[in-house]
Amino acid sequence: KVSTGKSEENNFVREADKTFRIFISRDGRWYYNGQEIIHERVLKFLSHHLQRNSKGEHYIAVKGERRPVDVEETPLLVDIVSLGQESAETFRLFLNDGSEEVLQPETLTIDERDNVYCWVKDKKLEARFKKTSYIELAKYLQHDEVLDRYFLPLNGERHYLKRREKDENGVQ
Repeated sequence: KVSTGKSEENNFVREADKTFRIFISRDGRWYYNGQEIIHERVLKFLSHHLQRNSKGEHYIAVKGERRPVDVEETPLLVDIVSLGQESAETFRLFLNDGSEEVLQPETLTIDERDNVYCWVKDKKLEARFKKTSYIELAKYLQHDEVLDRYFLPLNGERHYLKRREKDENGVQ
């Protein structure tokens, strides 16, 4: 009997799936099989290859291979928010993965605990504002007395913070 190596290879991949466990905690720390990942280049590599599918599942995709990532809340955090230098009508977001983005105000949401979130990375991943960045953003929020909702006024428009909806498991 001649072995093609395919079944052995498939068994190896299935076993690797069982042992490859990456977890991102609520505070943005990455863990591999229970051990915190602290190497900056590894963190940048993983963050760069992090994706999310239409079911909301996160994974690392490299060279056609996908490995699941468990995310406690959001994969990214907004460390710092500041008024954009190129225009007083934009906000710059500095994320915990070292990247910088312009806030897309229409993506702002708020949960029942008053945590604020937005979509980043071309609206592919979600980020939660840390307390300090939320306080900075809150300086610019205004309250609509009639609707009893908060909004961010930018470019003559009111960008209302939408309430986050819970999924079928009751998770926001």
